[in-house]
Amino acid sequence: AAPALLRDAKISTPEDLSALPALGALEADRRIHLRLQHDSGRVQEVVLEARLAIEDFSVRKHAALAGLGFTMLPAPLCLDELADGRLIRLLPDWALPTGNLQAVYTHRRGMLPAVRAWIEHISEAFSRWDQPV
Repeated sequence: AAPALLRDAKISTPEDLSALPALGALEADRRIHLRLQHDSGRVQEVVLEARLAIEDFSVRKHAALAGLGFTMLPAPLCLDELADGRLIRLLPDWALPTGNLQAVYTHRRGMLPAVRAWIEHISEAFSRWDQPV
């Protein structure tokens, strides 16, 4: 979230997120569902009404920078904004469950060099995502 959005809000628990406008992708019930995991291992789901319902991370980031609400973004997409203070991470003791990326390709023998280079690039780029924000 942008610092201006948090001026009058105290966000210390997942329930507190309902006090802020939310930006995100909708589930079947037309709400944003966030499944958060605390550092202690406790899991909590929060269901929110959306101010802006969109899956596009870039649009959500720009909307958050404009102070329209808070959103969940992949860390690599917002590292610079978090580092320079344009965005603030909410609930630092909580995280979204991680996901997996799978690449399916033919046997290495006969693989085009461009395909091999792409797989190596993606593998290296995603290995940096586990760095703390």
